[in-house]
Amino acid sequence: MRTVVEKLKGQLDMLPGAIIITVQRKDLEMLIHELEEKTEEWSNQSCLGYVIQGLNDAGLDGAEGRELVRYVQRAADSKTLKQATSIFKKSRI
Repeated sequence: MRTVVEKLKGQLDMLPGAIIITVQRKDLEMLIHELEEKTEEWSNQSCLGYVIQGLNDAGLDGAEGRELVRYVQRAADSKTLKQATSIFKKSRI
């Protein structure tokens, strides 16, 4: 089943540049709900939280873990999200 967002995207290609669209309230509510579900706040702190949890799960919560967190913090401060995504996609780890 297609989502409301997918349905709207398909219809946008067929519309002229300047238009007025009438949308039923239930469809708008579903769209808002879908967008809210897919939107998460990003922060370097949340990323570090994932790293720390992974380290704890792996039993690396001592000096090794602290050192790795410092390296991740430096990388987060020096790279954009786009750069980090590119590095992740190219990684073989």
